[in-house]
Amino acid sequence: MPLRVLFVRSDVKLAGPGRLMLSSAVSLQKAGFDVVFATSGGALVPEIEKAGFKHITLPSLEIGKRSIIGMLRSARTLQRLVRKESIDVIHSYNAQAGLVSMPAAWLNRLKVFNTVLGNGHEKMLRYMPFKLIAVSQSVSDKLQEFGVPADKIRIIYNSTLDDQFILPDRAAFDHLEKTRADITPFTFISVAMITGRKGHVEILDALAAYKSRRDAQPVRILLVGDGPKRQEAEDYASHLKLKDSVCFEGSSNQVVRYLDRSHAFIHLSETETFGIVIAEANARGLPVIAANVGGIPEVLSDGLTGILVDRSDPSDVAAAMARLVNDRNLVSQFGWAGAKRAPSFFSKDRMTQDLLSLYQNPWQASN
Repeated sequence: MPLRVLFVRSDVKLAGPGRLMLSSAVSLQKAGFDVVFATSGGALVPEIEKAGFKHITLPSLEIGKRSIIGMLRSARTLQRLVRKESIDVIHSYNAQAGLVSMPAAWLNRLKVFNTVLGNGHEKMLRYMPFKLIAVSQSVSDKLQEFGVPADKIRIIYNSTLDDQFILPDRAAFDHLEKTRADITPFTFISVAMITGRKGHVEILDALAAYKSRRDAQPVRILLVGDGPKRQEAEDYASHLKLKDSVCFEGSSNQVVRYLDRSHAFIHLSETETFGIVIAEANARGLPVIAANVGGIPEVLSDGLTGILVDRSDPSDVAAAMARLVNDRNLVSQFGWAGAKRAPSFFSKDRMTQDLLSLYQNPWQASN
């Protein structure tokens, strides 16, 4: 009988945490495991069910309805669910889900783990008597700053790199390079929600700084994504007189198409616990310019697959942009290195093996 894993979280929206859960579930399913979801619901539920997973809705898990009574109710429901579904492992995806999972785990003598997707600011995690999964070394460091013992943490990268991004061989990369060679002007792309924290203002400032350089050649930037700060970003681009060089493309489920029409990726987020979009861009053969913050230096190999920059210094970012625009050989060198490295480090298969190792050997030393 296959090992059965229960994924628990307050909600499953379309953003990163929900996507990580679904990607992990699909990978575990391919490895012969059964996965059941228990959340308060969210926009990702139809996709979860379409993928063939059972989803149990627990309204009391919703963060906005958090209360002692609600958490006790959720804990009681999870206890019944664990027995009914013959669950072997509980894997929670935020602190609240971890707390309500504890009674069910204790009463049924189950292994229980909690993935930390934030910046390690959940101080209560140091008191939880089970293994914590950090999605990067950066998150692990933050947890330790808040008093979590290092031997309580395992690092498993948020490796949700989809097969559609991966180039199978050098011939595929060379073919894509030839296609990109016909695209003018040199095109940078950013893929992120426009929330005010993903670096869109910094990208526009860097573009303005780049255009003021003596060695500046024509460039354009594709901003793929939408969000509550989009109009502000568009107004700022107009204020800087950059509208002719910036394309606000909106959200898209055809990200690969945009990556293949670009020469380099740029990501100047305020912070990132991991940065899967960087791995996706590298895997698609693009060099990356990215902020030297959070978990990004673990995804981007500076000087090998791209360039780390000071996001607060437009001239530093502009210099990195000019370096790529003026050296197509470097663009190709970084691009091919990224296309090889990303699948090796951030593939779903690697994440699955790391999870299986954790479930089977929970107190093994952190990788």
